[in-house]
Amino acid sequence: MLNSVVLALGIVVLASGTISAQSNEPSVRSSSTQDSGGATYQTVTAPVAQRIISGIMNMDYTTYSRDFAQEFKGAIPEKSFQEQATNWQKVYGKLSNAEYLGFVRKNNSIINVLWKTRTEKTNTELLMTIAISMKEGGGCVVRGLSFQ
Repeated sequence: MLNSVVLALGIVVLASGTISAQSNEPSVRSSSTQDSGGATYQTVTAPVAQRIISGIMNMDYTTYSRDFAQEFKGAIPEKSFQEQATNWQKVYGKLSNAEYLGFVRKNNSIINVLWKTRTEKTNTELLMTIAISMKEGGGCVVRGLSFQ
């Protein structure tokens, strides 16, 4: 069984703070944020998280890795991604939803943004951690990703 899988995801944030995905993609909800930094990281990583999940579910490496830093993208070649995504779907099935939990500042440049996800096949809760650094002028770059 996969204990941890390196993956990424993207989401659209609505005014209510709920994130929804297109047709057969997982939904994403966000709990209330305690500070403005959290709201920023939630808003910035929601579409990233949706792209990661969508890429995994659709076996689409381009969508999955769109927001990855070059060095991180190089660590997960397309062939490896295809094998991981196939194994993921066999073991867990599709992700049914994701909810924003918060963030942990790792150092001055890396922020770990936490999302809780649930699988449809095994009904397992997973913690998705997206390690990001903020870009000047807005947005973020994914420096690391894990599901536990």
